[in-house]
Amino acid sequence: MGCSDGMEKYGVDEGGATATNAAADKTAAEKSADRTCPSCGARVQVHGAVRLCPKCGSAPFEKKGKAAP
Repeated sequence: MGCSDGMEKYGVDEGGATATNAAADKTAAEKSADRTCPSCGARVQVHGAVRLCPKCGSAPFEKKGKAAP
């Protein structure tokens, strides 16, 4: 079974810096900064998309300005 069935094969370009992979190009320092609390500097626990500080909880990572109903 080759490409004779009318389907085209696509490759994945993993090289070069583009806008789509800019987030993947973070340095080690930036990645470790993402894992620390901005308030106290403690190591953050990640539970899916939720980041929790063992001292401050989720408050430093919650969006400001919009109150819960």
